[in-house]
Amino acid sequence: MKTFEVDIECKSCGGTGLYVGLAERDGAAMVCSTCKGTGKYHHKFTYKEFKERTKRKDVRRVFKTSCGFVHTPDDTEVDGKTIKFSQSGVSYEKWLNGGEPLPLKTLYCPKMWTGQKWDSKTCTEHCLVGDSINHCPYRENMAACWDEYENSKD
Repeated sequence: MKTFEVDIECKSCGGTGLYVGLAERDGAAMVCSTCKGTGKYHHKFTYKEFKERTKRKDVRRVFKTSCGFVHTPDDTEVDGKTIKFSQSGVSYEKWLNGGEPLPLKTLYCPKMWTGQKWDSKTCTEHCLVGDSINHCPYRENMAACWDEYENSKD
């Protein structure tokens, strides 16, 4: 553990050393009880210096983003359809070695995958921030959106 000490501006009085609130009127002020009128606060930070990423024992698969869906490392059956989580994301070991998570193309679209940063020719007017993929008129034909996305990266 390392310790770092510094004088910071008192957050209670904004560095003035004085407190003016509901009970102080017509130019009256009280000496700030946090900094005792100094305007500063001596703060001691204690922290653990970063050496390397800590490994987790409870993770098997890593995904880039949830896109608002619950994820599991194993394939899951929902409403008669198999969601193949095992074919997206990346294994934890591969991620630790620099592997990048793959999108789950049957669950979410490229616009969701990129955090609203990619616009297709068709979805700009239909998929707005906060919208659900379930309301998208192209939901049943997401493969076409993924094709367009993949072709736009060239």
